[in-house]
Amino acid sequence: MGLFDNTSLLKRIMLAVEPVLEPGEQAEVVVYARAHTDALASVVFGTLALAATPTYVLALTGRRLILFQGNNVNASKSMMLGSLDRQFVRVERGNADATPDRIGLSFAGQPTVTFEVPKLWRRDAARLVEQLGT
Repeated sequence: MGLFDNTSLLKRIMLAVEPVLEPGEQAEVVVYARAHTDALASVVFGTLALAATPTYVLALTGRRLILFQGNNVNASKSMMLGSLDRQFVRVERGNADATPDRIGLSFAGQPTVTFEVPKLWRRDAARLVEQLGT
């Protein structure tokens, strides 16, 4: 736990995730991600651009994928946007053999939404991709 892993942030995220779980449901994989952004904006505006980029939490359970709007100041206050049965979530981009820096997901056949995955969360992202299948 500490400076070079995601343990403390995961604990705060779980304060938002656990109350929305149904009886008997457990989060199998949790991934903190950002909205896919224009790389040029990150280069030009640096940290300011990252701070303004929307963040998301993807929580995969045995039944469903739950999507939260991340809270950049206090992760425990992340707000649930919705959930979808796992069978209706499809991985469009992502590589389970490595640690993906991006995951593309299609929800119920809708256009793909791409999430950028910070380095500390890439192992978890690979597990999410693997568990959802391609």
